[in-house]
Amino acid sequence: MIYIVHGENSAQSRALILNQQTKLGIETRVELNAEDIQPTQLYEMAISSDLFGNLPFIVLDVTSLNKQASENFFDVLKKIPQDTTVVLFSQKALPKSNLLLSGTTEIGAKVITSIKTAESSIFKFVDNLFYKDRVKTYRELQKLLDEGADPFHILSMILYGLRTVATCVYNSPSSSELKPFVRSKALSQAKNFNAGNIPGLFQDLYELDKKIKIGELNPDLAVTIAIEKILIA
Repeated sequence: MIYIVHGENSAQSRALILNQQTKLGIETRVELNAEDIQPTQLYEMAISSDLFGNLPFIVLDVTSLNKQASENFFDVLKKIPQDTTVVLFSQKALPKSNLLLSGTTEIGAKVITSIKTAESSIFKFVDNLFYKDRVKTYRELQKLLDEGADPFHILSMILYGLRTVATCVYNSPSSSELKPFVRSKALSQAKNFNAGNIPGLFQDLYELDKKIKIGELNPDLAVTIAIEKILIA
């Protein structure tokens, strides 16, 4: 399978690549730069398996690939076995005219664009979640997904929201250190929770994080599960 991961948010791109490797359960990743190898070398690596018959997980940096080189690699990519995973990674957004993008159908590639998510959007999502407004929560989540938001970032912000609300539920001294606007919202949201269910929510988020890290759970699904845990608490 071929993936094209491109865009200005390199950190998000790297997280997506790691997530895909984890889902496939492939331990070894081969990092290559298209400027340093020939297309034939890529093909030879793509068809070479280890002693156990496992095909490689290859990440090819195509950020600086010129038009002629793109055409040469494109011809080879059409021959890559379906069982081999090749990620074409670009640290900038590829133009629509780029052969790798315009020829996705021909090489059977899936395209993922990594863009920087507006922080205002993620905070709207978190606010609605802890106000327990299901409709608005999922509406804001869809906006985040449309913007290419990283599920790991979404989960980290859910944990941030829970910690903020918890300080008010327990009337922690640290709650007085919050900015007035943030504290006002957190106090209002805290009415939807109690001292009895907060520890369970922290445990739920911990378990989700653990399952993601050992490859038992898809991060996208973990986001939905985390949302539902908060909404029904």
